[in-house]
Parts: sequence; structure tokens; C-alpha cells
Amino acid sequence: IKDGSCMLSKKTGSDVGKLYNQGLAQVHHFEMKPSLDCGGSITDLVGDFASPGWPRNYSHHLNCTWTVLVPEHKIVMFTFIHFDLGKRPVNPCDSSNDRLRITELTSQGDVTFCASPPMTTYISQTNFVTFNFVTNAHSDAQGFKVAFKGDWPCRAMLTSDRGEIASPLWPEQYSPGLNCAWVIKAPANAKVTLKFTTIDLDGQGFGACSEQHDYIDIHIPQGLPLYIARFCKHESPAAIISSSNHLLVTFRSDDYVQRTGFHASYDFLLPTTITPPTTTTTTSSYKIKNARFVEPRHQRQGARVNITLLEDIGFGEDI
Repeated sequence: IKDGSCMLSKKTGSDVGKLYNQGLAQVHHFEMKPSLDCGGSITDLVGDFASPGWPRNYSHHLNCTWTVLVPEHKIVMFTFIHFDLGKRPVNPCDSSNDRLRITELTSQGDVTFCASPPMTTYISQTNFVTFNFVTNAHSDAQGFKVAFKGDWPCRAMLTSDRGEIASPLWPEQYSPGLNCAWVIKAPANAKVTLKFTTIDLDGQGFGACSEQHDYIDIHIPQGLPLYIARFCKHESPAAIISSSNHLLVTFRSDDYVQRTGFHASYDFLLPTTITPPTTTTTTSSYKIKNARFVEPRHQRQGARVNITLLEDIGFGEDI
């Protein structure tokens, strides 16, 4: 403290309070300024954002928009650390109330809803999510703070003509006790080709894969599921081509040792008709659309990947 001023508050841009006596000592009270950002474009894999002024009450007449973009083929998991917009209307999207609107553009069109208590988490269907916060002229409250993390989905339906799947947290170590499943669904009469770029799973000894450890299973999930292959440990399998337009990939991890997991890419093999020049007989063959296997990459803004999160997968059902 110098001449009644607080150098720390000046250096940190704090809200300067007042000087008061505490016994024989002089104490300068100050508070750090809260965040005042009203919206923004976020491209980090991990982070958080909050209503302007949080944890203090927000202002009237706000219209703030945050966009969160993570790399292609990933989704975003949002956790509401705090959420209080004052009143709890029957329709949280009512334009007369303060509201936080969440929007995604999916393969089925726009998905829009407004957050309301007791909401604690939101898992996106795409890698691009918009949050729009609008306040009125009448009431205010403490607002919200949201933490987010981009990751590979653990259970999903994939319908884009090419894409990637990976164990959650890849290339970092996956978590224990996982039970993940991905259904890759191509158009009718097409097939799916799947190529693993890396497999690094926990296992012991040599020989067949053990269900007591971590493993990947490949099935055709129509009717009674047709088992194709199981992979474990450190394998480099050849590309897999499905016999139908569906492919089911499951991944299970035990509760003991974890490794970096796996990454794979897929493409659709679309049917085409070949007419030999010397005969009138036609034969069917398949071609790979956008045929190339690629490493994980960042998506240009505006593109979309068709991912539908699966709550449960019935192996005996036609998907």
C-alpha cells in the first residue's frame, strides 16, 4: 500500500475497494474483476465460458453468442457449473424471459432448445455448437458458467460417407470400465470399409484375446449379429470390408491397466454397374467414394459430420 492506494489492484485491474483498519494493521480490500466477455468464438478442446459479470448478476438487454468448434469427428461435452436465470418459466425459450439457447446443425436439421434447471450436462451431436444468451429489461440473476471438453464419442451412429472413430481421449490413455459402440451405416446396397491406423490395448501373454482384458469386436449388426473379428494388445489388422451396409464396432476396457487405445478410419463402398464392351451381361462391383485413409485433422468451419449418439444398441435389432 502506498499513499492509500493498492499497487496490486492497479496491476491486476481489480475493483479497488477501500482501506480499513484491522487492529494495528491497515488492510486494503479489493476484488478481481469478473469476466465481461459477451460471446466469442472458441476453438479450444477444453475450457469454460460464463455470462457477463459472473459470479455477479448479469446486466439487462444482453445478446451474447458463443460458438464452440472442436476438431472434426469429435463431439463436445458441456458441464453446467452454475445455472441461475432467475424465474423458471414453463417455456424456457419464451422471448419475454432471460434465456440461454443452444443450437446445432445436424443431419436431421437444426436442433435448438433452451437450457433450464436442473440441467447439469449437455453432450453435443456435432463438433460445432452455438450458445445464445439473451436478457430482458426487467430481471437479472447470477447467470451461468459452463465448462466444456471435446472428445471422441463413445457410442454413436455414423452416416457420413467417410469418417473416423477412436477410443475416448485418444491419443491419450482411455478410461477404465468403458463399453463403447459405433454403428457405421452406409446407404442401401453399399458396403463399409474400415482401416485401423493404430491399436494399443492392454493384454497379457500370447494367443487369443481374453474377455478379461481390453478388446475391440467387429460385427454385422442385422438380425442375429454376425461376428467378424476381435482385436487386442498391439495389432495391425488389414482393412475390413463389410458384407452389408452396416458395421458395428464395440470397445470394452477393464478396470486395471489402460493404454492409448485405437484409431480407425472408414469409407463407404458404393455400388456401380460395369458393362463389358463385348457382351450384354452386367455385373456389379463396388467403388470407394473419397477413397483415402487419413490421419485426424481439423475441420474447416461450417462443415458437418453426421453423428447420432446412441443410448443403447440392441444387437438383435435391425438398425
